[in-house]
Amino acid sequence: MYQLLSWVESGDRRIFHLFNHKIRCPILNRWMPMITHFGGLTFSVCLFLVLFLLLRENRVLLVEGPLALITSHVLVQIGKKGCSRRRPYLKETDIYVVDRPLRDFSFPSGHSAAIFAWSTAIALIIPWLAPFFFAIAILVGISRMYLGLHYPLDVVVGALLGILCSILVHYF
Repeated sequence: MYQLLSWVESGDRRIFHLFNHKIRCPILNRWMPMITHFGGLTFSVCLFLVLFLLLRENRVLLVEGPLALITSHVLVQIGKKGCSRRRPYLKETDIYVVDRPLRDFSFPSGHSAAIFAWSTAIALIIPWLAPFFFAIAILVGISRMYLGLHYPLDVVVGALLGILCSILVHYF
């Protein structure tokens, strides 16, 4: 079991360094700090308000989206407290990290959970919007690593939590 965990952690660190070091460029340095906010509270509230104004007949999304978001965030907080995984900038040396980084635990990524919860809720109700929202969600996940805030496993598990919560809310 130790070998498996060691292998996963080693791969996690290698992929993290790929996104945090290898693809670094001026364009991404400018855009990633903005893209990452699509997984935050302000974007979620704004998206809800836009959907509220635009969706006249199909208001079920206005219930399912926030419910999936809340459910995923409860699970994210349980995961953060249960795993207590330190953020990459607190463990690694020589990495790029944004100004004023978050201080809570790293696993799982709340930003990834949030944007994937919204993206899945939208995809289940308005399928033609799915490619657009999932593209944004993937960029948010990449931005979390690029900015030194999360390891890939944090992002993947956060995304899976968001997707799973949306599916469960939609079908149950």
